[in-house]
Amino acid sequence: YRFADDVGKQLKLDLQDLVDKYSSVGNKSIADDYYISQDRKLLLLLIKPMWDTNQIGKTKEYVDKLRVDLEQYSKSNAAGVQLVEDYYKMGDKKTVAYGFTGSYKTAVDDSYAIEDSLQPVTIIALVAIFAITIAFFRKWAPTLIVVSGTVAGTLYTLGFTYATLGELNMITSILGGILMGFGIDYGIHFIFRTRLELGAGKPYDVAIRDAVINAGRPALVSAVVVAGSFYVLMVSEFKGFSQFGFLAGTGTLMLGFTLFSWCPAMLALAGRRNPELPQKLIGVMKPPPTTNASGKELRIPRPGLVLAVGCVIVAVVCGAAIPWKSGEPPADAGFFARLPYGVRFNYNTRALMPANQPSVVLQDEINARFKIASDPLAVYTRDLAETEALYKELTSDPKKRPAISQVMSLFTFVPPEGIAQANAKILEEWQEELKEIDVKALPPETQEKAALFFKMLEARPFDVHQVPEIYASQFRHLPTTSPENHGYLTFIYPSVDLWDGKQMLQFADQTRSIKGMVTPGKFTEGGPTGAPVEKEFRAAGATQLYASLARMVLKDAKLTVILTALWILVMHFADFRNAKLALASVIPLTVGLAMMMGFMALFDLRLNFMNIIILPILLGFGVSHGLYLLHRFLEGTSPLVALRSVGAAVVSSTLTAVA
Repeated sequence: YRFADDVGKQLKLDLQDLVDKYSSVGNKSIADDYYISQDRKLLLLLIKPMWDTNQIGKTKEYVDKLRVDLEQYSKSNAAGVQLVEDYYKMGDKKTVAYGFTGSYKTAVDDSYAIEDSLQPVTIIALVAIFAITIAFFRKWAPTLIVVSGTVAGTLYTLGFTYATLGELNMITSILGGILMGFGIDYGIHFIFRTRLELGAGKPYDVAIRDAVINAGRPALVSAVVVAGSFYVLMVSEFKGFSQFGFLAGTGTLMLGFTLFSWCPAMLALAGRRNPELPQKLIGVMKPPPTTNASGKELRIPRPGLVLAVGCVIVAVVCGAAIPWKSGEPPADAGFFARLPYGVRFNYNTRALMPANQPSVVLQDEINARFKIASDPLAVYTRDLAETEALYKELTSDPKKRPAISQVMSLFTFVPPEGIAQANAKILEEWQEELKEIDVKALPPETQEKAALFFKMLEARPFDVHQVPEIYASQFRHLPTTSPENHGYLTFIYPSVDLWDGKQMLQFADQTRSIKGMVTPGKFTEGGPTGAPVEKEFRAAGATQLYASLARMVLKDAKLTVILTALWILVMHFADFRNAKLALASVIPLTVGLAMMMGFMALFDLRLNFMNIIILPILLGFGVSHGLYLLHRFLEGTSPLVALRSVGAAVVSSTLTAVA
């Protein structure tokens, strides 16, 4: 249907822009009863369980039930259509691929992925520890004594866990492997010291006693310092960290006590049967010579050069950890281009998830096809007046909260009263002007759209009470809700990637507290009952929880590192009663931690919300090596002799912890 204007140009009647404007609410087409993507290839069904995302067992049972129901449908439907759970490809005319996603499903997947991956960890750790101790002891007996004591101490700790907390969580589930790797140190140092005492020609009972005395003091101090370093984590508001600190600290003390009881007891029992048996079982180690062939005391050769070279290496590696430049390097930056940015923090929470997790892949696909996040935040309001005030505040100025993509509310379906009346007047005028048009006279490609357009012209103003129930019920309380909890929900969808921690924090900040002007009684029969008053609304949902957790972890990590360092310094001073010796023991520990950060920068490894817990743990665990070395030195040997005396035990215990 064409018109000619005065200059001879032709104008085409095109209704598509009007159809596009009025055929959707938010990102959902009103032409479809279901959520269907624009390419007509993906259908989205929304299911809201009657429990929260933390009840993982219930969700798992429900998802399994859905799978069974869909499998039964595949077997019995008359059309012969097969429903197949397949996240990566679509089906054909006889096959419909489906998948589950959303916060409920990803919570289940994360939990079971952790559980499945941790099940073999304790066994693998035990096997590795067994192999390392055999390689250093070169005998089966001391390995069996030490490992059996470590397993016993770990079981005591798990029993203590059951008696106190009742269960492990996603963080404390690593407890078994961690404690075996750390705790076995006490047994290793005792056995090595006993071999040294036996090598000095002492009877087995005297050798055991002297080993307990000489190795026991640094072991006791080490256990107290390490346990205290773990206990420091209890100041964390994040229950995963605080419970881990409580259990790991107690477990460290239990393992230290167990191994310094178990190992001497096993050797003493063997010695009572046969005084030569302890020596045969664990072997002997001759004390290292204290002088060279010329009679001079053995010392580290050219210590100045060794110290200078060491300082240069340390300075270079630690320097790599320092962020000389702020911000993030380009995505394609090479080694030298990213080096000035130092060690960085990975805010992307995808780093905490298994790669290509199906529920996450499907969630990304939904975001791309529907342009909508699958997990919005929700804001509760008690009545329609509050709901309208919240909606107006969120939608009046989009620039005020750029992290918000769209707001879905009961008032999304209701045009503002003034605009509705103006629109109605325009629609009536259009109806009058166009009533003579015969739709059949229009071009075929326009007839269908014109019919829809004429139907739209019949729309008349309506208020919030006349919103169709199919839409209104999505925002109103359930029929089973108790009267004091009646009200409405408003859903807020992000415009940012919530996997990115920085953007997630931005979205959480912009939605945490929302203030709107509420007119009391506006939607009641009697009308407004007072002047507008300001009211504060708060959003709830997974994003707010994760944002709180992220801030908690970042704050607690800094605090626990500082408290751990202070605790270690105080305990070293209490042990040595000498500031220089305390510093001599602590400085290498601090340097080692800084070098770890440097190597992370060199190999482009990042800290994240979970692995940041390693910082206070490493400070606590690394204490034992310096303690054993310094206590051996204080027995009257040179540094080189002290190193040769306990070096093998230090290396062995380090490798078991690494394993």
